Amino acid sequence: MDRGIIERIAAERPYLFALASKWLRNPERSEDAVQGALLAGIVKASGYRGDASVRTWLAAILRNRIADEQRRRAREPLASDLSAEALEHREAFVGDAAEEAEALQTAGRLQARLESLPAGCSGAFVMRELEGRPSPEIRRRLGLTQSQFWQCLHKVRRELRAELDLYEGLSRTTMP
Repeated sequence: MDRGIIERIAAERPYLFALASKWLRNPERSEDAVQGALLAGIVKASGYRGDASVRTWLAAILRNRIADEQRRRAREPLASDLSAEALEHREAFVGDAAEEAEALQTAGRLQARLESLPAGCSGAFVMRELEGRPSPEIRRRLGLTQSQFWQCLHKVRRELRAELDLYEGLSRTTMP
């Protein structure tokens, strides 16, 4: 294997980490994604044809790994993905096991969609809708204009609504 390509792959680590951090906003998940992309790049280095720059090629590998991980997380929500408050209220849930499983799956899908949005928008939504903070305080803390703040809330609500619509559509097609 060409040692030069391995060195070029390794040199892109800081760029890939910055990219993953921007997309994931979680240092641990970003590091995992970058390590996986670098490993995949090394494994596939002999197949690198040079059609794109090494940076572009690795960024595509990283993007695909992150998308795969987000799809996996959406399909298999973990209890650790839920807030402590949601876990406390989980015991108060009335219904059978199938309803509880569906509610947890929906919560996981919504959280994955929320995590995929820009940090400022998801932060504004969480502070406004889940924490009940006043709009002026949120705008001040996030450095948003009034217009940006309302645009962020609209975007998050639209994305979450789309996720619910998609989930409900899938549920209807899989129900007997």
